[in-house]
This record gives sequence, structure tokens and C-alpha cells, in this order.
Amino acid sequence: DKYRAVEQIKTGEKVAAMIANILGDLNEEQVITAATYITAERFVPGSSPPKGVTSDGHKAWLETWEKLQLSTLPGFPLWEKDVHDLLASHLADLTSIFNAYAAASLEGSATEMDMEEFH
Repeated sequence: DKYRAVEQIKTGEKVAAMIANILGDLNEEQVITAATYITAERFVPGSSPPKGVTSDGHKAWLETWEKLQLSTLPGFPLWEKDVHDLLASHLADLTSIFNAYAAASLEGSATEMDMEEFH
């Protein structure tokens, strides 16, 4: 009865899960996680730069992409390629924005915002 709401678990598997619960082999969280865990192929970015991007710029982008911590976000890695492609297509704009904020932090406090940053 406790696994009734989990549609991903077939009836026979629910019985086996209950037995595993009773024997102490698995707890409820382990059973539900195993049945609902999302599996997907991880995205591997291409080694050649996209159109309009220099090889140095592409290398810097790949280094940045590797440092991004996205795995804790819901649905990861199902949307990983889409996010990569979207960010890569706006790389020049993002770099410009980052450089402007990084330069501004040298002049003032990096932990505070002024009124101009809200606009």
C-alpha cells in the first residue's frame, strides 16, 4: 500500500520492495529512488569552436563550462546540452557583462550593490 502512488514501480516490484523493507535490506527512500531515478547520457561539448568563435575563446568557454556546477539542479542532465548551446551562443555578451562586473568590483565593494546595478 505504501508504494501505491509510485507508478514507476510494477506490482511485483512493489511486493519485492515490501519484503526488502521487512528484511531491512532496503528502506523506502532507496526503493523509490531506484524506481524514479532519471538516467540520461551526459552531454560532451564539441572540440571545434562554433561559427564566429575563436579557438582561444572556445577553449576558455570549455574551461568555464567544466567548472559550472549544474548537477544539483532539478532535471539535470536532461537539459544540459540546451543550456550549453544557449550560453555558448551568447558567450560574447556574457563575457562582456562579467568583465564589466569584475572591473567594477575592483573599484568598490564586491559584496554590495549600488542603485545603478538595479536598472
